[in-house]
Amino acid sequence: MTRRKLSATCLLLLAWAMVSVPLAAAEVYRWVDEDGNVHFGDKPRAGAGAEKARAVAIDEAYKPPERSAEELRELERERQQQWRDNSERMREEQAARDEAQAQRRQQEAQACERLRREVAELSGMSYDANGRPFYYYVTEDGKSVSSERQREMVAERRAQMQRLGC
Repeated sequence: MTRRKLSATCLLLLAWAMVSVPLAAAEVYRWVDEDGNVHFGDKPRAGAGAEKARAVAIDEAYKPPERSAEELRELERERQQQWRDNSERMREEQAARDEAQAQRRQQEAQACERLRREVAELSGMSYDANGRPFYYYVTEDGKSVSSERQREMVAERRAQMQRLGC
């Protein structure tokens, strides 16, 4: 690390310390060495160049107001109430998700049952006068469906059942 980077790092660290840690009555001195590097310390540099060290004014960092024991207890009660409220809200949301999932499962089960009945009805065979099996299905509007269309309808219902996981 070069001296310039080291000096910049030291300066940043000192600036951070000055802002975040109040130094009530301590004095901080600043000086520049022969190489042009800036230094800070709680005492002026000993030896050559000591006359160049000068005190640096440091502003106190923000200090939150003092709170009484009763104020601290009230803040803790509010924090705990907020935690309880959040916990209750999360339980209610989970219960709502569980209820919605149960309703979806029930609707899927009803859809599966309906599809099973339709496949059973559509798959029923009849026999002609010669004893040969044939499919014959009448729709709700009273129209008959051909055997080929009946097979297609069974395939459609079975595909729906597969998508639902029946």
